[in-house]
Amino acid sequence: MLATAHRLLGRKVDVVGMDACLMTMIEVAYQLRDDAQVLVGSEDVEPGPGWPHAAVLGDLTKNPTMTGAELGTTVVHRYVESYRHGGDVATQSAIDLGQLDDLVEAVDLLARRLLAAIKGPALAAALLGVRRRTLQFFEGLYVDLHHLAGNLATASGLGRISDACRDVQRLIDGQGARSPIIAEAHVGARMTPARGISIYFPPYGDPSTHYQNLDFARRTAWGQFLDAHLGSGLTGQAR
Repeated sequence: MLATAHRLLGRKVDVVGMDACLMTMIEVAYQLRDDAQVLVGSEDVEPGPGWPHAAVLGDLTKNPTMTGAELGTTVVHRYVESYRHGGDVATQSAIDLGQLDDLVEAVDLLARRLLAAIKGPALAAALLGVRRRTLQFFEGLYVDLHHLAGNLATASGLGRISDACRDVQRLIDGQGARSPIIAEAHVGARMTPARGISIYFPPYGDPSTHYQNLDFARRTAWGQFLDAHLGSGLTGQAR
């Protein structure tokens, strides 16, 4: 459907807004990259009210010439403002889909270095501890990518894996390169480590057999790492 909209418009869709749960995953963003410019959504499960549509559309009405990035930023700020004083936990981010390549390359390198060390006792022990300390979403199936990389980077004895983790963090932070994160905001103490983009990392074996069909799984070795780490039977291959 998004590809059809791209074709009919003759250009990429400006903004794909996901007023839904668990949508700002690197896998989702990478899947949309050819047909849209900006993805807006939540890393976490959204509170029941979802987006404050009236506030967002009011801003757009006042400034109808907003760019996709500006509209995405508006959604992020309006969304978090709407939950600031209600006691809810919430996160929202806008992702520049045209700036994903370097981050995807960095995650691929990290996955390959993890694979090379997967049978070592140091990595096995580190992954267990890191997994417990990392911000998780929806029964632990997804984790914040920046927080995961940061926790893994500080684990002892991992050498080149730690270097790859720091590259992932650097690219999300926009240090030395343009970050794909246009805007990110969150509310609630649990969300403090959130940086706007998550990754699939289930805590147990037998994850989704459909993962291998995603562009991200075909492009990177992340699915192979999950398979080796969890013994899950994933069959995705990096291209």
